[in-house]
Amino acid sequence: MRCSYHTGSLKFRDHPLITLRNGVKAWPPQWITASGNTTTGEVGILEYVSVGLLIDTTFFLFIDYQHSRYVGLMSFDDSIFCQKIYDLLKPNVGRSIKEIGDLEMETLNSRPYALGWLEACTVFNCRMLTDVHMFSFFPLTL
Repeated sequence: MRCSYHTGSLKFRDHPLITLRNGVKAWPPQWITASGNTTTGEVGILEYVSVGLLIDTTFFLFIDYQHSRYVGLMSFDDSIFCQKIYDLLKPNVGRSIKEIGDLEMETLNSRPYALGWLEACTVFNCRMLTDVHMFSFFPLTL
């Protein structure tokens, strides 16, 4: 029996895997400057994305906001999903954080017996990217 699913479209900011298991949303990150000033929200222009070296579920975003450089941290429950979001953000350097939050994504929702990141059976199909990344889970039997 194959996994039943339905497709839908949603904005990047609303993707269910952007929210960690503990309920904390990874997007948008909280932003901080080297001097300790902080801000929140979908503000600024993405300047750079950097992978964390020691933790494969984390990366950093650097933005320009009101003529200051801010850094934000994004963490995920799953390293594969983290890499896919990194791959989505990297070619969007130079865009506003608000525009990135507005990116359209498609999802395939699987049955609840799937585990971890497989729960969402996600298909990335962002209009601003040329490649499509697909995650799927089709059990042979129940």
